[in-house]
Amino acid sequence: MPIIKILDKEVYNKIAAGEVVERPASVVKELLENGIDAGADMISIDIENGGIGRITVTDNGCGMEPEDLKTAFLPHATSKLHSADDLFDLNTLGFRGEALPSIAAVSKVTVFSRFKNNEIGEKYSINCGISEYFQEISCPTGTNITIKDLFCNVPARAKFLKTARGEEAEVTALVSKMILSNPMVAIKYGSGGRTVFHSAGQGLKSALFTVYGAEAANAVLPVASEYKGIRVSGFVGKPDFSKPNRTYGTLIVNGRSVVNYAAAKAIADCYEGRLMKHQFPFYVLNVDLDRAAVDVNVHPNKLEVRFSDFGTVRGAITKAVSDALCADRGIVGIRESEPARVFNVDSILKMRDFKNTTETNNKIYEYYSDNARTGILSENTGLLNKILRAEAPLLRTEAPKTEKEREIFPPTGDAMPGKIAGTVFDTYIFIESGDTLFLIDQHAAHERILYDRLIAEAEQKTVAVQRLLVPYTFRCGAAEGAFIEENTEVLAALGFDTARFSADTYRIDSVPASLSDMDLRIFVDTLLADLHSVKLKSVEVLRDRIMKEACRSAVKGGDKLGNDEIRRLLQMIGEQDAELRCPHGRPIVVKLSKCEIEKWFKRRI
Repeated sequence: MPIIKILDKEVYNKIAAGEVVERPASVVKELLENGIDAGADMISIDIENGGIGRITVTDNGCGMEPEDLKTAFLPHATSKLHSADDLFDLNTLGFRGEALPSIAAVSKVTVFSRFKNNEIGEKYSINCGISEYFQEISCPTGTNITIKDLFCNVPARAKFLKTARGEEAEVTALVSKMILSNPMVAIKYGSGGRTVFHSAGQGLKSALFTVYGAEAANAVLPVASEYKGIRVSGFVGKPDFSKPNRTYGTLIVNGRSVVNYAAAKAIADCYEGRLMKHQFPFYVLNVDLDRAAVDVNVHPNKLEVRFSDFGTVRGAITKAVSDALCADRGIVGIRESEPARVFNVDSILKMRDFKNTTETNNKIYEYYSDNARTGILSENTGLLNKILRAEAPLLRTEAPKTEKEREIFPPTGDAMPGKIAGTVFDTYIFIESGDTLFLIDQHAAHERILYDRLIAEAEQKTVAVQRLLVPYTFRCGAAEGAFIEENTEVLAALGFDTARFSADTYRIDSVPASLSDMDLRIFVDTLLADLHSVKLKSVEVLRDRIMKEACRSAVKGGDKLGNDEIRRLLQMIGEQDAELRCPHGRPIVVKLSKCEIEKWFKRRI
């Protein structure tokens, strides 16, 4: 009895669908590419329920003849290849001929198409691979295709889809790449009745504005270079317009948005020494070269490419990006912010042009309302965020102290188990306790104290929340937005009230009261880094990371620990046998006995 059999058409198409149609974004990609290959200069995409419920794509391309409309849904049918040699001279986006039959095999498809020279069009309906009806109908030139109930007959695959919001984010990210790689095509994209993008089809700068907004359009440098027959053009971000992850880089090869990690590294290398740690460059780069020198047939969805001579491609990219960065004479490296100024009440009242002040309970506080820092006002207690140094006596509740008194930090209330012998470099504290000297990194200690406090509040569900006087807003990509929305409850449990403000803008309305002076820009950047890390899948791991990053952001250079915090720190040192460390693993305390210090001095003789 023969073992090897020819698969049925239904089984084969479902297998092909598994390779080509991974999720709704895969369907949108194939349909968009078909419209562009058909010569359309206007394309509309509309989805519901993240594309799982419905996907509709309409283009004004050349349309299809009646016989071609039926043939297009047969396996391996394509108008873009005629021989094997054509694989090495591709000038179209799609070419395999598997997309439409694969999509039709796992969904309900309805197509309206009218060829440009015909007076009437046709309607074709397919239900999970089975043709239902084909009839003539009046419709505009071009093609309109609707996909409903994706994977309705393959529930095993449907289980692996993300939430509707997660799938919408994938579609949005895909459409944004298509807008950037096809800047002369007007593309309108809507989801759930809301318009997300509407590009004008007027060039790359316009497309960049559509996807990333005015901030990005005004923070990029033009790229135009040629090296050994390879042309590189587009835009790269200025070093101070860096991003927390790699999703803001778009590489376009011969009009196709692709992934090539070696090319991405070549671009990042051009920014070496210009970006802060864990920051990535922003770029939209077109690389145009001989079509025979690039293989686009190495990935089922044509997302990755391989170059026959990557060394030359890397040289072309490096030259183009480096030239653009060097041409911008205004770039002098990373600019550090000015140190915070300390004001007293009298000087503030005399400054008529000082607008960023608020009077609360007869005390004047400065607050910030720019992108780096947002002023904080507690609606319950009326306290503003503390932006003045701890030693500023006029804005503290206790009586002013002399320089000597401030250095020694005399305790109030219960006696402190030790005395502060002094501070060095505005960072380290010496505490003498019996025959032991504790050298404390106060910034690492501050992180640990805040972290432990936030953990205790989170476990007891008693996190004190402080409302922001001015909500902190930030733009982010589709994947980042989905990440925030999927973890809204986790963030809220920790005191961060987040909400969607517009299509690509989110806001933070509150923060934990214990971290009221944190730098939200740094917090958001670190939160959105490594979105796809496996380590972030667990809610507990994500919560732990948020706490660590929040504490790291809350500690500022030059801060001083208060008496209560020092008492708590010494108590922790006494409670723990193991070496005390901050949430990031950095040691907090170095203990030296009197005997060890004496031995050290003797060895120096």
